[in-house]
Amino acid sequence: MNLLGLDPATVVTGFSVFQNDILEEYGTFVSNSKETNPHMRILQIIEQIEKKVKEKNIDIIVMEEVPLSAAKNLKVAHDLCVLQGAILFLCKIYNLQLQLYMPSEWRRSIGTFMGTKESMLRDFQKQKAVEIVNQKFNLNLKYFKTENKQNKSEDDEAEAILIASCFLKEVYLNVKRNF
Repeated sequence: MNLLGLDPATVVTGFSVFQNDILEEYGTFVSNSKETNPHMRILQIIEQIEKKVKEKNIDIIVMEEVPLSAAKNLKVAHDLCVLQGAILFLCKIYNLQLQLYMPSEWRRSIGTFMGTKESMLRDFQKQKAVEIVNQKFNLNLKYFKTENKQNKSEDDEAEAILIASCFLKEVYLNVKRNF
């Protein structure tokens, strides 16, 4: 099973590639930040996803669902829905399984949501995702509350790894239950 985990966004989309339960690769798909048309940025991201699907012979895409009820910025939510639709179409073209998780669902499963008000804050979630990935996969990803050219956070990659890990956790728990 070749799995592509995505933390989708129209400028920087985090990705992870797993073969079975082994993390093989992670990184980001980046659109041209100077491009003002979000549909053009979405097409740039989709082209990169499609290239990875072909290159890694992906079977399943696992990604975060757009949380419309919590959307503070309707334009961003709209653009994410368009991106999700494009990914859905890519799955149709390549006959891929698609698994979507609400942010609260995968965060609770993986352990970045601790049931406290503090653990619901964006910065806490991003920092915790990086910490968990570094520990679980022996990586050295960084998180900076304030980013600049010298300090680039790698929370997009961390969250893409954890979203895929949520799916793998479910798959392997279900397999074990059947024996």
